Order: sequence, then C-alpha cells, then structure tokens
Amino acid sequence: MKKLFKTTLASALLMASAFASAVTVKDAKGEFTLDKTPSRVVALEYSFVDALAQVSVSPVGVADDNKVDRILPQVREKITAWQSVGTRSQPSLEVIASLKPDLIIADPSRHTAVFEELKKIAPTVMFDSRHESYQENLETAQKIGDLVGKSAEMKAKINEHNDYIANIAKNLGVQGKKSLIWYFSRR
Repeated sequence: MKKLFKTTLASALLMASAFASAVTVKDAKGEFTLDKTPSRVVALEYSFVDALAQVSVSPVGVADDNKVDRILPQVREKITAWQSVGTRSQPSLEVIASLKPDLIIADPSRHTAVFEELKKIAPTVMFDSRHESYQENLETAQKIGDLVGKSAEMKAKINEHNDYIANIAKNLGVQGKKSLIWYFSRR
C-alpha cells in the first residue's frame, strides 16, 4: 500500500510539473501552447534570433539567407554556432527536420504556405517579424522569452532597453513628448 501511495504521488508530481511548465502565448494563428521548455529551437527570422540571444538561448537552426554575417556580430557573440536552414523566404524543410527541433519560430508573411509542413516537424509558433511595430517587436521578444523558459530574464532585458531609450530621450530633451527615435541596427 505504501509503495502504491509513493508511486501515485510521484506520478501526480510529475504530471503537475509538466503542467506547470506549459506556456500559452498569443501568436498570429491564435493561441499557441508549448508543453515543455524547448532545447532545440529553429528561428526563421533575424528578430527571433535577436530575441533568443538576449536571453542566452542558442538556436540550433537559423534561416540566415546562407550568410552567417547576416546575423549581427553582437548577436553572434551571444549564441553558439548554428546550422543554416537556408533563406528566410524559402527555408529548407529537410534541413529543419534533420535538426530535430522542439520549437520552430516562423513568420506568417513568409511561412504560411509551409506552416502545415513545419508543424509536422515540430511545434511551430507564428509571430509577425516583418510587419511589426517597435512595441509589437518588444512584445514578441517577451513571448519568445516566455516560450523558452526565460520570462524573467527577457523582462529584465526589455526593461534595461526601455531605460536606455528613456535616457536617450532625456538627453535629447524629448522625454515625455511624442517623438520618434530611429535606431538602425542593420545596414
């Protein structure tokens, strides 16, 4: 009887821990739920790689347009080497499948046509990268942080970024005013 109780308790705790790690976010398709923290992520847009790098998560695959230097040096410094999965507009499904990802981060404006194929490979979340506003980009970064089990770390990075931008606005004398600060991170 004691052994049965221990086994039942262990099973209940295991189920509870699996449930506790489930994360649901809103994406371009509606609600997306991931049951466990992924360890093998494929990112199909640069902004997704940037977000992962901010919380020290190295994707196993990146749609880097077959050019490693398309990923900013300061982002490359934060992540380990990855396998190119081809171009952002036409990622190689075969290469993605060979990486055995447990999460694929895709963009609806580029990847809707292959969404069903991607879902057969791994859970696939769809975030708008190409047409996002600045605020939406920050919100997406937080959702990515949530999905990879780095919620608090991403929130801290976003707060740090917001403080940096506020300091720039203060130094420019535009704090509290409607203004636009352009920051170009790509050539």
